[in-house]
Amino acid sequence: MLTACVAGATIVDFDFHGSSGFIYWADITSSQSRYLGSVKKLNVHRIKPDGSDYADIVTVTTMKSYHGISALAINWLEGIIWLLFYVIG
Repeated sequence: MLTACVAGATIVDFDFHGSSGFIYWADITSSQSRYLGSVKKLNVHRIKPDGSDYADIVTVTTMKSYHGISALAINWLEGIIWLLFYVIG
């Protein structure tokens, strides 16, 4: 069994693309910046089940605490990644 994790990340959703064999997942990491204050990164990653071919696909940085990713899906016919972002307020 493969365990893939980014330290300090909260995994939001994941999906598997059967024809490519990749597992995709979305996570959120938060940190403090000396000059910017609270910074949140919304990330999408992929990896093969055997642990090979890890890649960061998308990273979006925001300073808004109410922005995030609520869902991830892979279009299995065309390999398109769909992300559902949320904004509160």
